[in-house]
Amino acid sequence: MKNFQFIIFAIIILSSCSDKKSVQLETVCGSCHLEEEFRKISIEMDEFHSILIGLYNQIETNPNFVISESEKLINQLNQLPDPLNLLQNKLSDIINLRVETFYKMGEYEKSINEIEKMVQFKKEEYGYEEKYYGANNLIHLACNYVKLGDYDKAKEYLSQPGIGWYITEFINANFLEVIGEKDSAILKYEEIVSDILRDHYYHYKHSKKRLIELKKENPKLLTELFFPTDRPDAEITISDNGIRSKMFDTIFKLPECRNCGSVSVHKQPNQLNSSKYWFKANLKGGKVANYDFLIDTLTFEILVFDTISKTGTPLTEWRNRKK
Repeated sequence: MKNFQFIIFAIIILSSCSDKKSVQLETVCGSCHLEEEFRKISIEMDEFHSILIGLYNQIETNPNFVISESEKLINQLNQLPDPLNLLQNKLSDIINLRVETFYKMGEYEKSINEIEKMVQFKKEEYGYEEKYYGANNLIHLACNYVKLGDYDKAKEYLSQPGIGWYITEFINANFLEVIGEKDSAILKYEEIVSDILRDHYYHYKHSKKRLIELKKENPKLLTELFFPTDRPDAEITISDNGIRSKMFDTIFKLPECRNCGSVSVHKQPNQLNSSKYWFKANLKGGKVANYDFLIDTLTFEILVFDTISKTGTPLTEWRNRKK
């Protein structure tokens, strides 16, 4: 499901190519050879994700089985051929499963160790100068340290995901509750609900619920942080989750963004008065956007947006210009 957009993306480009003459095909559809790879990736990852979802569904009832099966899955993957270079993606997904399972088992140190092992491995595998955690891993570390009662450590990790990550402010509001700063938590939740552009996120309505609770005479403060799951079928938005998920996954799978550290929505269709989302993509360690993409919610056409000239160029045309 998460990778369904590859199929749509491929169909759009291939259909545009099929109407051209063979000579034009080479020019207009210079990236069409990538679409077959996208199809294969989509099929393989969908099959893999169905296995993961089955394990996620058993975390609450049979967590020890999930840990045991995830270990077997890791061993199997390390022994199988990897023609599509998906091994590291799959291993990361399994580690995320183990992080959540250990957390829900109350094995907080083990959950932390899983994150640290994954981050250290990626540092060595990709030659990063420093450890790169990623926003959700930082939040998961904070969740574990709150459970361990190390609020200073939790606060340290919560300061790193950045305000651009969709759920950072909500988690910070949770933390303020945990440490007893009710009034500050109320201000943070009010800030969230005052921003109508966040109303499609599930945590928007949960912020409203927390405000109702905190404004009671004797409110019950949270004792833990919300733990954002990494399960493949997780929905983080209410209205257009499917569309946004397809767009995010499409961008991350573009050759230009294989090494992107973050992709974020810069402006939504209602802000642009169009049917397009404006995404900013940053390569790992980048301080400014390396790529600006406009993606149409109706056709899924991708445009590379020039922020200086304020013009968008179809992705394939942009690639051909760079040759």
